[in-house]
Amino acid sequence: METHSSTHYHIFPWRGYYMKHRIKLLILTIMCGLLVSPSLMAQNKDVAKAEEYLKKGVEATNPTDKRENLDKAVEYYTKSGMGKELFELVGDALVEGKDYVSAARYYTRGTIEVKKAGYGRIGDALVTDAESSSDPKEVAKLIKSAISHYNKSDDPKAGYKAIGDIYYKQGMEKYGDALTYYVQGGVTEMVTKIAQEYKAKGNDTLAAKTYERLDTPEGYNAAAKIYEETGDHSNAYVAYEKAGNMDGLIRYANREFEIGNFEAGIPQYNKIAAIYETKGDKVGMAKLAESASKYGQYQLASELYMKINDFKKAEMALVYLDLINFNLDGAIDHATKAEEEALATSIKSSRAAMEAIAKIAGDFDLIRDNEPSVTKNYDNNKVLQLSAEDMQSLKGYYSAYKTKIADQTYLLASNYAKLNHEVLKQVVRTKFASYGAVRNILDGNFVKKKEKASVKTEDTFL
Repeated sequence: METHSSTHYHIFPWRGYYMKHRIKLLILTIMCGLLVSPSLMAQNKDVAKAEEYLKKGVEATNPTDKRENLDKAVEYYTKSGMGKELFELVGDALVEGKDYVSAARYYTRGTIEVKKAGYGRIGDALVTDAESSSDPKEVAKLIKSAISHYNKSDDPKAGYKAIGDIYYKQGMEKYGDALTYYVQGGVTEMVTKIAQEYKAKGNDTLAAKTYERLDTPEGYNAAAKIYEETGDHSNAYVAYEKAGNMDGLIRYANREFEIGNFEAGIPQYNKIAAIYETKGDKVGMAKLAESASKYGQYQLASELYMKINDFKKAEMALVYLDLINFNLDGAIDHATKAEEEALATSIKSSRAAMEAIAKIAGDFDLIRDNEPSVTKNYDNNKVLQLSAEDMQSLKGYYSAYKTKIADQTYLLASNYAKLNHEVLKQVVRTKFASYGAVRNILDGNFVKKKEKASVKTEDTFL
């Protein structure tokens, strides 16, 4: 534990005090001059008398005797030519004698610097006493007193670190107590160190919560990263929000879209949009709108584009919205308003293929809406995880639809190949990306990757 220079006097009583005392007197003597021997002799006698009374005052147990001896010590130090520095000498001696109340009284009679340094020395001494005590109540009392003195010193942070170190040295089971003082004192390096040690030991939750106690963007980002790594995405979002980390917030919201949890993803996007609006960040808002389109949230994308007055893209987002809902006439109308005549023409010429694809989507939705209720979880790679019981339940249900779903998926690929505009293809890919059977049987370009004979029942889960 790091302390001020006067904190270890209890090991050799009085040695530290007198060594420092003699050095100070030597400096004082040089400053006063050595030319007049009679004056010097008188001065030395006054100092000797002061030291004698000071020793008696420190050792006295009777309050009256203590006060009288200390007053005499002050009187003789003053006669020797000393100024306010004498109060530091008296205070230091009283600290060594563990009379902290009297020490504080004399430190306050010195300069501002002496007063603050003195409070720090008293705090250090109290911490030393606490370390050597085996009585929890006494330890708590000493620490409380130490904090009071440190808060009046010239370096409160060092004081809080000294207290935190008491608990830190006792091992990981006492890190919680250590953190209380490290956090109060703003000892960020020790808070970070404890978080790193928790992480190294596999205590991810404790590590994340410790980083959060830094209450800084860096701390919240570190916590969010841990939460994200462990799959605690809800707490990751909260931490990223406190850190003001827009990339982290967007990543969280995107994950909700990727696993089909649109009811959670859309509100998160709106929260992010509100932050961008507050900042006046049009570039960020535009990227957010593009991302919403990527996940098929075209109504949301249109609203985001409207916030930055990009009317053409807002209109195009409505084209996508109509297409993904197979409202072909509405899509043609919005494409015309957006001055995308080539797209409007393509929609007209691809009507038959789009209507066939719309029927497949309707069939899939009907089957999925009536499937047994199961608990669906997703791992960090967005792969569906089911319990053995839920798996059997779904397999039993989908076994009756296995052939139909496979045939419909191949029909989807056939009609997709007939589309002659990239916007139409993109919308169809986005629409069907949420169906597990499509992801399992076709590749990303809607080309067959599994022959019908090799399709298993679980491959047709929607």
